[in-house]
Amino acid sequence: MNLKMWLGVALVASMAVFWVVYFILERQKKQKRQTKSQSRPAPKKNARSRPVFDELCERHQLSEPEVSLLKSTAKQSGVDLPAMLFLEPAHLRKASESGDANAALAQGLVTKLFGA
Repeated sequence: MNLKMWLGVALVASMAVFWVVYFILERQKKQKRQTKSQSRPAPKKNARSRPVFDELCERHQLSEPEVSLLKSTAKQSGVDLPAMLFLEPAHLRKASESGDANAALAQGLVTKLFGA
């Protein structure tokens, strides 16, 4: 009877050890997943259109100041996809009528991209 009691205690103890080890390993996995997901940079809001935007700028042979103006105009106008400025001249026309230092550059872009 004494042997049966010790076997029972050993069985319960080994199950407890197994559970503790399992709990620790699962916790480490969870922490590793969280760390991995936190280390990834958040996708940019307009990441999908970036290659299209860059391609359009290259095809139209735009200078760096012109590209910068397009980016800032898109941001100021609340346009999610900067490539849309190549289809919607209203945003650039508004920038060309603003009277600020970039107005002349914006007017030149309107003419270069839309011919008017």
